[in-house]
Amino acid sequence: MDKNFDRIQLPPLPADMDANAVAVLWEYIKMPAEEQERMKEYLNKTVQMADIPVDRQNEVYDIPLEGIEGFRKTLLDMIGNLIVEISRFSCWLCHQIYVQGESAAELIVKHPEAKDLIRIMSEVFEVMMKDNEAGAEQE
Repeated sequence: MDKNFDRIQLPPLPADMDANAVAVLWEYIKMPAEEQERMKEYLNKTVQMADIPVDRQNEVYDIPLEGIEGFRKTLLDMIGNLIVEISRFSCWLCHQIYVQGESAAELIVKHPEAKDLIRIMSEVFEVMMKDNEAGAEQE
């Protein structure tokens, strides 16, 4: 979004459009132009893989309703897949730490590509454990 403007406007959207899809479009419009281009490239690749017909010459506000629905569905599918993957990762990490007895540091050495995620999720687990212990003490 050009920072010289203090207002932006979405194109006409279906009245029954899912609020999450509207939020995604809103966030897209607020992105800097170069980030929008990166997102368009990514979505174009996704559209090609999903075999969704889209006229590449159209801008966002010219896409037919079916195009918006495809965009919405693709994003919702992506988000759903991310939730599944983070859930799987969380279960694996919980098992490694609390069942197998490995520390987060040991797991980071074994899986350096996931070091940030291991660190963040293990910290979340620690906070949850402390909260559970504090709640049990109050009872």
